[in-house]
Amino acid sequence: MVYHKTKKIGIDLDDVVLDFNNTLMPYHNKKFGTNYQRDDITSFELMELWKCTRKEVLRRIDEFYQSEEHRHAEPVLGVRSALNLLASKYELHIVTSKPELLRLMTEEWLDCNIGQVIHKVHFTNQHTDLFRKTKGEFCSDFGIEYFIEDSLEYAVNVASWGIPVCLYDVPWNQGIVKYPIKRVFSWMEILDILV
Repeated sequence: MVYHKTKKIGIDLDDVVLDFNNTLMPYHNKKFGTNYQRDDITSFELMELWKCTRKEVLRRIDEFYQSEEHRHAEPVLGVRSALNLLASKYELHIVTSKPELLRLMTEEWLDCNIGQVIHKVHFTNQHTDLFRKTKGEFCSDFGIEYFIEDSLEYAVNVASWGIPVCLYDVPWNQGIVKYPIKRVFSWMEILDILV
């Protein structure tokens, strides 16, 4: 008998799978002569930290997307083995706010660093003119039954659709969370919930 995975888990990419901000800050420091660390990020929006406009933040991040540093970013601690275990029980979907134009680069990074355990990668384009749906709308429409996220704003949005969320604890998502959001501190803790 062939076992068909029917339950779908949605997983954010940056700072949940790809160690984005630990790679972005050294890149930014080198390029702009700053001295920021990941722990300096206390808001999901970087305008206050970098002391520039939202448009400039997006421009700098777009440059970072094209850099060798981004291409060679490390995975988040424990994510490889956790996703391999989850893939044996669930259909795994990456749901990222990154722009669609990064599809090839993103899929190559996942194949190289995580393996071929991801069923599909979905781009919500939330910071571009191509934006169509929030993560919550997408997850609801696509049948995602559980979501893993690092943005408190996105976690609240997904949870508002009745979808439980593991909020991966990072400096920029501090605040009170309530059901169906659960703050987690490691991929091991996520596995305890989902396996």
